Parts: sequence; structure tokens; C-alpha cells
Amino acid sequence: MPRTPMTGAKISSLTNELVLTVMKMVYSLKSINEVLTKTKTQSKRIRTLPAPMVFYLVLLMCLNPDVSIKENLRLLFDFLYKEEEGEKPRVPAKSAISKARKNLGVLPFRFL
Repeated sequence: MPRTPMTGAKISSLTNELVLTVMKMVYSLKSINEVLTKTKTQSKRIRTLPAPMVFYLVLLMCLNPDVSIKENLRLLFDFLYKEEEGEKPRVPAKSAISKARKNLGVLPFRFL
């Protein structure tokens, strides 16, 4: 029997903000980029889901296992683009998210 995915409304916005802030402090963008370069898993093109964002998404999925992948990505986009003017990127299809996760692989996580 499939689970009913939890939506962002059921996740406290304060809790989500705290989790994402701590996650970004523990794993800075600089350290993630260094790991991705050393493991040769850095994005080669400009994408909607660059490798560092996929890294954060996988961590967020581990912290919010009851929340759907697309909802986790939406929460991540809201956090990362909250201070930027203009339109936020739209959440890609599930297949694009799965492909990005496959392209990233497990090596960066093992390296850390």
C-alpha cells in the first residue's frame, strides 16, 4: 500500500528553516564543490539541478523521509531562492530528479 506523501504544509516552516540552515552551515557550498571536484562528479553544464543542489536534496530527503521528493525539492528551492528577486525555478519532473541523483552517485557522500 503506497504511503500518502506528507506535504510542506505539515512540516513546520521554522523547523524546515532550521534544518536547512544547519545543513548549509555543516556542509558549506565551498566544501561540497571541493568534494564534487575531487570525486569528479561536478556538473559539466549549467542545469536546473546542479550537483551541489542535488547533494543538498539527498541530505534533505534523509531528514524528511515522509515527504515526497518533489516537495523536498520545493522546500529547498524556497530556502535557497527566498532572498532573490524574480521567478524561482520550477520543480523538475521526477524523472529529471532521479537522473540527477543517479548522475551524482554515492561517491561524494562516501568521501565526506
